[in-house]
Amino acid sequence: MSKPFDYSKWDNIELSDDEDDVHPNIDRESWFRMKHRSRVEREEREDADKKKICLEVAAAELRMKEITKILSQ
Repeated sequence: MSKPFDYSKWDNIELSDDEDDVHPNIDRESWFRMKHRSRVEREEREDADKKKICLEVAAAELRMKEITKILSQ
């Protein structure tokens, strides 16, 4: 029988936080607003890219069907 895994090393894990990321000369609230805004903008860009890729894939699939139809004749 195998020995169970020892999870005790995870009991005292130190979690990092965004607060450690703030420069002393920058207002903490402003820093969090900026981080949030940049995260939202990044997510919006990613969503737009996903939509663009989905449209390109749909167009490519349609073109493949057309080519397959032409080749089967």
